[in-house]
Amino acid sequence: MSRPVDIYRTANVRNGIQGTARAYRSPASSPSENDVIKIYYHPISPPSRNVMMVAKELGVPHELRHVDLFKGEHKTEEFLRINPFGTLPSLVDEGFIVCESRAIVTYLANRYGKDDNLYPKDPRQRTRVDSALQFDVADLWPAIKALQKPQLFGKTPAADAEEAVLAQLRHVDRMLSERKYLVSDHVTLADICVLSSVTFLECFGNFSIDQFENVSLWVDQLKRELRCYDVVNEGFELWKADNRKRQE
Repeated sequence: MSRPVDIYRTANVRNGIQGTARAYRSPASSPSENDVIKIYYHPISPPSRNVMMVAKELGVPHELRHVDLFKGEHKTEEFLRINPFGTLPSLVDEGFIVCESRAIVTYLANRYGKDDNLYPKDPRQRTRVDSALQFDVADLWPAIKALQKPQLFGKTPAADAEEAVLAQLRHVDRMLSERKYLVSDHVTLADICVLSSVTFLECFGNFSIDQFENVSLWVDQLKRELRCYDVVNEGFELWKADNRKRQE
């Protein structure tokens, strides 16, 4: 990347709940800071955006801690004390640490949700949400990551990477042929997490989801309906626009 990623962090700093966002440093030691939920994130990371959108939708006060993936800050000794896997996002809530984005969003919904709309309590409805989250983490996101990550570093993806993404998008398109949202008649955690993964395909302007009509309509719909989308994803949108300009 030719432009410092801190430029894209600026949007998230400006829009963080309670106006709070900081560059990464070791865990806070003062009692007052330990009372605030801390989310360690990177603005272009879909898993990070999952967590930030859910926190914003739930109205959970939190502090954003920027970790620069491109500088390897997620592999430093200090950060590995928080998350030994060296991945983003990570959440610290009064000393309780959660490291996987889908686990984080379910934790936030369970602990801070004022209702069960995002994460239903009914066992069958919840299982549908959990199934979609598992599909995202095990199938959809890995396929998208395999296509997009090499391009972040100027490399060529594997020859079959695009077809793997198309195969997963066909599954999503079939899911959306039956209802307005992925698993329910309203937005759930499944929609937010899968949306983050799918929108990562917009990075380079060389992949279109338009052939999947249901997916395309669903993405446009969620971008309009989710009150958190524009605020949380401003850093990603700035990075995406800048990245496309460099390709022209």
